Amino acid sequence: MTYTIQTYGPAGGMADARLFGGNVLAPRGAMTGDGSYAEAIDQLGVTDLRYPGGSLTEFYFDISDPDATRATHGVTGEVIDFIPLSEFMAFAGANGHAVNIVIPTRDQLSDRRDADGHRVPQIDESELRAFVRDVAGGAYGDARVASFEIGNEYWGSGMMSAAEYGRLAAEMATVIDEELARVPGGEAIEIAVQMGTNFNHSNLSAEFHGMAAPDILAALNAAYDLDLGAEVVRGNGEVNWGLVANRIVMQPFDTAEEISAVDAIVAHVYSKEPAVDGQRDLDLTTIRETWGADARFEGTGIHVTEWSQSGSSGHFDDRADYGLHQAHEMLNIVEAFMAQGVTAAQVWPLIQNTPNALSSGFEFTALNAPGVFFRMMADALPGKTMVDLDPADRGETEAQLGPVHVHAFSDANETVVYIASDSARTETTRIDLSDLLSGPALVHAILLGVADGAEAGHNRSEVQLEELAAASVYEDGIVTATLAEGEILQLRIFARAPSEAVDTPTPHAADPREPAMPERSVTGNGDDRVIGGTGNDTIGGKDGNDDIDGAAGNDLLGGGLGTDTLTGNAGADTIGGGFGDDLIYGNDGADRLAGGAGGDFLVAGTGNDTVGGSYHHDRIIGDDGDDSLGGGTGRDVLHGEAGNDSLGGGEGDDTVIGGDGDDFLAGGGRDDRVWGGAGADTINGGDGDDVLVGGTGADVFVFNDLIAGERDQISDFALGADLIRLSGVENAPGSGLAGRFEALSLHDTPTGAVVEYAGHRIELSGVRAADLGVDDFLFV
Repeated sequence: MTYTIQTYGPAGGMADARLFGGNVLAPRGAMTGDGSYAEAIDQLGVTDLRYPGGSLTEFYFDISDPDATRATHGVTGEVIDFIPLSEFMAFAGANGHAVNIVIPTRDQLSDRRDADGHRVPQIDESELRAFVRDVAGGAYGDARVASFEIGNEYWGSGMMSAAEYGRLAAEMATVIDEELARVPGGEAIEIAVQMGTNFNHSNLSAEFHGMAAPDILAALNAAYDLDLGAEVVRGNGEVNWGLVANRIVMQPFDTAEEISAVDAIVAHVYSKEPAVDGQRDLDLTTIRETWGADARFEGTGIHVTEWSQSGSSGHFDDRADYGLHQAHEMLNIVEAFMAQGVTAAQVWPLIQNTPNALSSGFEFTALNAPGVFFRMMADALPGKTMVDLDPADRGETEAQLGPVHVHAFSDANETVVYIASDSARTETTRIDLSDLLSGPALVHAILLGVADGAEAGHNRSEVQLEELAAASVYEDGIVTATLAEGEILQLRIFARAPSEAVDTPTPHAADPREPAMPERSVTGNGDDRVIGGTGNDTIGGKDGNDDIDGAAGNDLLGGGLGTDTLTGNAGADTIGGGFGDDLIYGNDGADRLAGGAGGDFLVAGTGNDTVGGSYHHDRIIGDDGDDSLGGGTGRDVLHGEAGNDSLGGGEGDDTVIGGDGDDFLAGGGRDDRVWGGAGADTINGGDGDDVLVGGTGADVFVFNDLIAGERDQISDFALGADLIRLSGVENAPGSGLAGRFEALSLHDTPTGAVVEYAGHRIELSGVRAADLGVDDFLFV
């Protein structure tokens, strides 16, 4: 049976890279070095960083001494190691991470109480102002401060009621806002206030237990100066305590200064779905129905500063319900964020000894299944919008087809599809994606699973990440997915054209009643359509979103301003996109293509072509022929396809895919993903921490510069076939190649072997150190 996908347009907002931030828990490990947060952050692809964590902020973090390396618990007096603020900021600044700093609140209340028994704020204003000024002004490091978060879980570690937190947050937000106004650039830093909840120290429902709804509302209105009515009563007659708690927190924000100081509302999302329905959206919907429905807070964002599948639920078994199942639930949660307009999120925890951690244990060793999948999402989803595959379900966008769930995301140039198994056994499913895609496509397929015999639902099971040949899973719009329990197939589909009509331009037939088109043409300032003649044409775009087709001949085409479509067709063409996000097709002939400024999509076509993405985030496809492709600056995706191609990612976090043929692939600067594909490829990741995959064939992995602190990974090193080429390895005089091999440090990890020299670390997945010998290396 073949299931057919039907699409119903985009859903929700675009995924921002800020959705893939993470928490650094200051007492839980080292910031840098072996087994540190730095390694976890790099492997996960985390963006923004939250410091110093959650409940520990309220008990340990002292803003009067934020650089302390030891911290004392505010209640028990326990003393523990603590990552100092300046060390955290130095790492974040050096590696381009924006930061969210949590300011403790627990000790900012006095013992004095109001008539209803609530404590009143007693803020150390001078201490707070100094801390904000110093952090925002760079005294602790030059990392970009994205936000200050006022307290952590006021109802738990904050140990206060909704009324107490609301008053305190209103005062603190105003002080922080005033101080930021005095710091250059401080107006760009957001102030985030917690949403109201009905838990623990703020358990309102317990306080009014046994009372009828009308009596409860009357008592609440009198106690908190509110005007609650039927809008906070559910259809079954019960009070919606989540809405009430938020109204209580909001109430003290009653001056223009207090209201304008609030930039975002904070939620923590720990999903118990599918065991408990509605967990992903509940708090986000509550924020939208309270803060979001109040005109005073129009434009306020939503920050989810802790999120994951719940790690402390009686609904889940540690060995059966996490692992690959958690990975799928994390995808569902991200979709909820996109649907509800979440503007920033930090996953929890990166490193921890809990069932839901992305790296199990108190030191980082390797990513588990949800950790690997988080990285896959962080790489693939920013800039994409969900595609609604199930309009009948207002809460879901995926299609549930027999044993699998299908999720889709898309932008102008790429579609990402996740097919997740919902079956306890291995099953094969055929899915027709024709309604989702248009025209021929380049497909990159990766399967996330666990080792044979390992438990799919256990986070300590060995992860297997396998690159699949596109032809084995995708043909003419049909996907054939064979998935074991919990496995997730990721398809990154790069369409060669947004539609078949654009991919195959309509030939221009000459009209004998009209003069021939001149060989030099400049368009106007509108959205122009120009088709060249049979000669060597020169056509320039100027302003507007132009569609220029050179037709036959060796043409020179320029896009100018706007989002242009430029097609060379037959001949050896030279095409430049200019400004804007352009679509460029070389088609037949040995073409020279340059994207120019903007995020461009370039397809070389047949022939031995030379293509440069230039600036911004480009996607480049070589197609047939021996092509030379360069990404330039930006986060680029390059695919050589057929032929013996030379690809260079350039500066940026690039994805470089060789395809068929004996290719030379270079990642360039920063952290790249390089796949060789079929053929005997030469792969050089370049500077940065790179992930290298040889594919089929005897490949050579090149490391010309061994740089202390860099960490590369070879995912499929084939003993006896592949080689590692190392430059600069010194040996004892007269010891020869054996001496150079002995100079390497080799050891095992839970996921493979590690080769180290001069502080540069190369990880070989699925290989044992004892199996490596001198014949696996080329020393130059």
